[in-house]
Amino acid sequence: MILGRKLSAVDKIDNIQNRLNGFMSSFFRNLCLLILGIEFAALLTGCGVMNKLVVRASRPLIFGTIQALLAETDLELARTALEANLKLLDGMIISAPDDSELLVLAAQGWTGYAMLFVETVQPLRATEFYRRGCDYGLRALAIKGKVIERENISFSEFERSEKSLRKSDIPAVYWATAAWTGWINLNRRQPSAIAQFPRVKVLMDWLYIQDAGFYYSGPCWLLGSYYACLPPILGGNLDIARRLFEQADSTDGAHFLWGKVLYAKFYAVCAQDRQLFEMLLNEVIVGSKEEQAELRLVNRVAVHQAKWLLSQIDELFL
Repeated sequence: MILGRKLSAVDKIDNIQNRLNGFMSSFFRNLCLLILGIEFAALLTGCGVMNKLVVRASRPLIFGTIQALLAETDLELARTALEANLKLLDGMIISAPDDSELLVLAAQGWTGYAMLFVETVQPLRATEFYRRGCDYGLRALAIKGKVIERENISFSEFERSEKSLRKSDIPAVYWATAAWTGWINLNRRQPSAIAQFPRVKVLMDWLYIQDAGFYYSGPCWLLGSYYACLPPILGGNLDIARRLFEQADSTDGAHFLWGKVLYAKFYAVCAQDRQLFEMLLNEVIVGSKEEQAELRLVNRVAVHQAKWLLSQIDELFL
């Protein structure tokens, strides 16, 4: 780049592509060499166990790549790389369908992808991705004998299934619940979707009791959104919602900026508290002084979302 020259759109695209190529090439080159070597051995031996061996040997690469993605600050680069790695995860799970850690990672990946990159621009596609995230999370539980079904069983049977959950199940339950909530929210005009909220609420309450601070106070943000977005006749309660959001914000809001976006988007809008709405979103735009590496991507998306929500303020408040 010539010193002082402003980058054109084409220059920016080229820069992103070059960075993406550098980021992905070493990972996929190493992974492909590893897979080719093991697959060649599988051809020689004819052993079906080799598929699982490939996955086992590849796991450190995929987990490391996801961590690198979460620390990425270039949104276009992160989105493109995440899409590729999610399909890689799908393929690994086909080869090792009983790998609960991969299933939880896939649940987190598809849920995060839908929430951060797709929901606001392509809600119909996001619905499908949330469903995938939920299914992966529930599959991770089923492997352990914890059968939690969205449908096909009565509510009383669902409650009995919840009794079998243990603390070690928190990650799978959390990402399945977050994805399920996202799916319901995008289908809230359908009575069949709204009818699933009581089941999600059972899991939210379980998460809150087990570990309210899991994933930066995730259960508090989830429950706060639940109580804020539902009308009182269906169990909504703005007072409870505010207490939950305040609890989460005081604990993790300084570094988990996406939580403030949820606080503004669900509570402040539903309560028609314009002052709180502006205060929360401006705090997001200012940024975090305590940002952890794994929150860089989430926080950059939060800033982008905050600016967009502020641009819609006159439509959101009467």
